[in-house]
Amino acid sequence: MTRPADPNSTRRRIAGGGWRESVGWSRSTSSSPPSRVQSLTLAVPPAAGSALRAMLDAVVGWLNGTARDWPAAIAVVDGTDAVMLARRLRMASAWAGAVQVGACKAGDGTSSVTVELTGEHATIALTLVIDPETRALRLADVTP
Repeated sequence: MTRPADPNSTRRRIAGGGWRESVGWSRSTSSSPPSRVQSLTLAVPPAAGSALRAMLDAVVGWLNGTARDWPAAIAVVDGTDAVMLARRLRMASAWAGAVQVGACKAGDGTSSVTVELTGEHATIALTLVIDPETRALRLADVTP
């Protein structure tokens, strides 16, 4: 979630218990008090037990593990190069160290999510997009 150019926009963290913290943007009417919120954009974290949450837990578990190859238990859509996917995520994992899921930065909670992964050495953002019907991973990307 990138910051809007509007000077009246503010990034806010909304706590929800555990890692279910969201990051949102609010837009106020003016920069002088009393300001009123005109809009609020929230990221929806995946619900416990959902296909997206299971995928997030599986990918983070793999990142924190020692296996080099992409696990067969994490299905990917046809045409995905699992070797390159694993290599890219492993590089980010090596840079950040062991990670824990932090705030939810973006996503709809059912098919896409971007979360902060707080690591021993760095914090990275992990974006996952799945096909909710097949539960297969469509996209996995990391950014610093």
